[in-house]
Amino acid sequence: MTTDAPIDITTLLSRLHPSTSSNRQTLLLSTPTGAVIHTTIENQALARRYATLIRPLIGEAARVARGMVEAEREAQEDEQGVTEEGRCGLLRLRVGRRELICVPDEEYVLVVIHDVGGAQDTA
Repeated sequence: MTTDAPIDITTLLSRLHPSTSSNRQTLLLSTPTGAVIHTTIENQALARRYATLIRPLIGEAARVARGMVEAEREAQEDEQGVTEEGRCGLLRLRVGRRELICVPDEEYVLVVIHDVGGAQDTA
């Protein structure tokens, strides 16, 4: 079950996810609640399950980002080189033949699920 997304978000998502792209799905979540606001995933139960799994993953990534910045600050006590705020800006995760790209924000988490098929890692 999705809630009605504001028109500007719907317009933006339509530009990010052209209708000709059959190997890409999007999921827009509410950051505070984790509720599905908009999705191109046809199976609503699957979209809700993804939302349930992604929300704590984003929280943990944010915790790690804050910890890394804090560690850098402690290591450079006398230097003023670390000015980062310690937030997770992008999380990329490869699971089997799918790649998830999560972009968290204060209000929303945008998740793009890309089916990479049989593509091989180059790294």
